[in-house]
Amino acid sequence: MLTPKKNKFISFILGKGFYAVLAFCIAGAGIAAWTSVNNTIGSLSSGSSSSDIQYSQSETPVGGEVSNLPRTSNTENSKASESSQVSQYSAPEVQNSENSAPFVPSQTTPVYTLPVSGEIITCFSNGELVKNYTLNEWRTHNGIDIKSAVGEKVYSCAAGTVSRVFNDTLWGNAVEITHSDGIVSRYYGLSDDICVAESESVVGGALIGYVGESNSAELAMDSHLHFEMIKSGKWIDPTKKITE
Repeated sequence: MLTPKKNKFISFILGKGFYAVLAFCIAGAGIAAWTSVNNTIGSLSSGSSSSDIQYSQSETPVGGEVSNLPRTSNTENSKASESSQVSQYSAPEVQNSENSAPFVPSQTTPVYTLPVSGEIITCFSNGELVKNYTLNEWRTHNGIDIKSAVGEKVYSCAAGTVSRVFNDTLWGNAVEITHSDGIVSRYYGLSDDICVAESESVVGGALIGYVGESNSAELAMDSHLHFEMIKSGKWIDPTKKITE
């Protein structure tokens, strides 16, 4: 037969004591579970830190592991950098080699000579009126007349570009050459055998034609070449330019 103390213990277990023991067991299980989870989290945190260090030294993965990411070699990086520079600077400067001199545009002043050899029989009038015996009138003489036989060769007085080949009603067949200093030279009274064409570049002393008889404004004179120079829209004395 149970004693009173044992009856009380059994009554306690079967009553409120049962719930106390159950609560104690649940608490113990919770503590054990939390400890296990905490240890797992610590392990994962340690591994994650190591991976982060590895990523920071190479490339940060996006949507996958580092091993699945493409690697870019130093050579490819260099090419990509060069390509970026080319697109940014569409017109890179050309570097001269150590042994080559930098390019300097030519600014040589033309050297002028007479287009034909001969005596100057009519001078530049510099705006003064002189008697033209062929036309029988007083008028300015805007060039010089150089005595020369029909058929004699006429040369460019300096390097330049042929700007006009034309025929003037009074002064006959003509060639106009524009020179690099802005001076324009004109050769009148040529034959029909013109040796140059418009837009053609000529050197000093290049053959441009022959003395002819097309200069009807001065037919009363001896055979000659009528030669003019113009600067800034005004006639100038060719003899002064040639003797500079």
